[in-house]
Amino acid sequence: MASTFPFRLVTPTGIVFEGDAAEVSAVGPLGEFGVLPEHINFITSLVPGVLEAILPDGSKMHWVVSGGLAEVKDSVLTVLANSAESPETIDASAAK
Repeated sequence: MASTFPFRLVTPTGIVFEGDAAEVSAVGPLGEFGVLPEHINFITSLVPGVLEAILPDGSKMHWVVSGGLAEVKDSVLTVLANSAESPETIDASAAK
């Protein structure tokens, strides 16, 4: 069984992240879901929320996405997000 899978996060402005992940979780219209290695083929829309990727070394990366699509095909996860920002770069006053 594989311990990681290819993960790509893409926005209209370009690739935000591309690399291997051990686990990725996001929020869809029915709630939070997770993707692990060898996940079945799957497609869903995303609602605004936090996307979290656990990398092979155990570190975590987070992005706030404003919606989009997530697709697992042949054990590769591709997230097409309307926008994706790391939480540290968000201007709280502008977000309100």
